[in-house]
Amino acid sequence: MATVIIYAQADCPSDIREQIIHLLRNEWPQTFVKNKPEWPTESLELDPISLVLMIDGLVASHGAVLKKTINHCGVSYLAFGLSSVVTDSSFRRRGFGRRIFKYATRYMEQEKADIGIFTCDPYLENFYFSYGWEVAKKTPLVGGTPAKPFPSDRLGKLTLIHFFSGKAKKNRKTILSAPIYLDLGEGKLW
Repeated sequence: MATVIIYAQADCPSDIREQIIHLLRNEWPQTFVKNKPEWPTESLELDPISLVLMIDGLVASHGAVLKKTINHCGVSYLAFGLSSVVTDSSFRRRGFGRRIFKYATRYMEQEKADIGIFTCDPYLENFYFSYGWEVAKKTPLVGGTPAKPFPSDRLGKLTLIHFFSGKAKKNRKTILSAPIYLDLGEGKLW
């Protein structure tokens, strides 16, 4: 039976953590430095949590949810992002990625997110749209630092956004009018 478990990444049991790292390393080997076993993108300042879909003690699918208060066009928002979504190749085509995404969206809503925002490859647009997220076509997500910005549109990524709070819904047009800066550190984008 498939079960989704939520862990603060700092508290994730070592056996599950190792399985997640193995999945991430297989999917995105370029994000790891040599054989150093670490989360490749998540920073503890972002309060990362892992959503882990387990089957018989094995990690079948994983997704990380990150959060940060951002200032955008003069307004402060609690922003949540999605990162490191992966399903083990032997468990694909069973809807596990969908379950992780649904749990992530529900988690963001329960945690009182103003907005959810992340990037994806263009071929995934319809998948995320079917769950109420929209493509912010003219609103790149910008990671990196102010001195060395790392914009998603230069990577060929789409920005996906979901407006959770009344404040965000009211300011939708303004939010979509300018790039959204995360200031995550050099070369980082969630």
